Amino acid sequence: MTDDTDATTTKIPTLREMVAGDSAAETEVLRVLYIEDDPIMAGLFERYIGGSGWYVGVAADGRAGLRMAQDDGPFDVVAVDYMLPDMTGTDVAKALLAHDPMRPVIMVTARGSEQVAAEAMAIGVTAYVIKDADAGFLSSMPDILRRMSARARSLRMAEEVNNSVRRSETYLRGILDNSPNSIFIKDMEGRYILANRRFRELNGIKDLGFLGKTAHAITSGEQLEEHLREDAAVIAAGHVLSWEKSVTEPSGAIRRVWVTKYPIHDEAGVMFGIGSVAVDVTERAAMEQRLRQTAEAAEAASRAKSVFLANMSHELRTPLNSILGFSEVLRSEMFGPLGSPHYGEYLKDIQTSGQYLLGVISDILDLSRIEAGRLAMKESVVDVAGIIGDAIRLAGDTSLANHAELTVDLPPDLPKLRADGRQVTQALLNLIGNAIKFTSETGAIAVTAYSDDQDRITIEVRDNGIGIPESALQTILQPFSQVADSHTRSHAGAGLGLSIARLLMKAHGGELVIESVAREGTRAMLVLPAARMVRS
Repeated sequence: MTDDTDATTTKIPTLREMVAGDSAAETEVLRVLYIEDDPIMAGLFERYIGGSGWYVGVAADGRAGLRMAQDDGPFDVVAVDYMLPDMTGTDVAKALLAHDPMRPVIMVTARGSEQVAAEAMAIGVTAYVIKDADAGFLSSMPDILRRMSARARSLRMAEEVNNSVRRSETYLRGILDNSPNSIFIKDMEGRYILANRRFRELNGIKDLGFLGKTAHAITSGEQLEEHLREDAAVIAAGHVLSWEKSVTEPSGAIRRVWVTKYPIHDEAGVMFGIGSVAVDVTERAAMEQRLRQTAEAAEAASRAKSVFLANMSHELRTPLNSILGFSEVLRSEMFGPLGSPHYGEYLKDIQTSGQYLLGVISDILDLSRIEAGRLAMKESVVDVAGIIGDAIRLAGDTSLANHAELTVDLPPDLPKLRADGRQVTQALLNLIGNAIKFTSETGAIAVTAYSDDQDRITIEVRDNGIGIPESALQTILQPFSQVADSHTRSHAGAGLGLSIARLLMKAHGGELVIESVAREGTRAMLVLPAARMVRS
């Protein structure tokens, strides 16, 4: 530095501080570094350029110049002599440009060589100046420096704008690619301009090669036609459209999405593109479905309760009326002394009605105990043939009264079971009772048992009775469920037999399977798991 009053130590604004480009920019003092080993030429440069309003720093060799350029604050322009004692000006220029490609570097040389000029320009040097012995070149340097600084200012402003754009694009890409929603934008020709990661995942796209192409590049068939119809609808409407639909992922999984497609307009209101956001609502849709099913189940349970109460009004009142009526006849000796034969028939009716009431009440209590988990199991090794025989014997009176033919067909090598014999017998008795109840006098009922290739034991009751409508098969195993209501049905019962049989099988790790065709008959099967089989 000289002692010139223009070259003070006051903080000098740099070119980077003047990127804003305000009207005062041209009056700002810029900083220039001159790397020159000739002290006379360096002094002249410092006085002349400093006197023109520039801040000048001087370095006597290449390494010192590089240190100053990197450590002594940002110089706006660097002028470097081609011939230096420790390295060439070309090497210095390379190092400077590697550190800051935007900073102008001026090559100064005493020898006007086309080879040196070409070499300097090839590495990115901004200007090439030939210095003369009387330093006349200094008169042109202020103008060169001003032009170089203006160029640097423009370059840096452009760099800042580009960096800002790139940052904005990075922010936008971060938002889009981390969004759980599928997002894309198309131009008016249907070419994809932008699409996020979720869109690519839903469509099985691994890279961005589809950008600039239409939907034909990523899909076909009905899905392609659907895309085109949706785009056409948005263009025709000119406003936002929304709808819900199903989409199939590459894995085959089906998702429910809420699609919003919208037109994109320029400042003049002219549509120049279409945007789309698809929100995955699969979980919401599943929750709504579960809520609907829960509500339907609650409604069905309420209806079943109402039907049960209506049925019980009939099932309990009828036998109670018989018991009370015939008891009154006996008490009042309406037909004379109790020795009359009429009283025997009434006593039989009283007994039958009482037994029926006991059966209904027992079923209700059994169901309550099972559902409350208070039904204890007493397991032992039991014989399947013995269980079938006990159930048929208990159902025998009803069968004889109905005159339905009942047959048993058992294989000789049927294995034994480890189970609660009384509970399995109860479940089978309920199936046989239903078969008897819904089979006509001329019908047939068959009971059989067998093991399958999975070593499960099945006890089957088959009849050719009235059967069960397909619509009722979904609910027939629910408590109090019956095919007809209390006004249309022609068979007594509380509708608990199948429910109890199902729960008893569930307690044994098995299941109750019902197959039926209306007006053709029914197959009811108690299926016990292989773990229940006792091998010899």
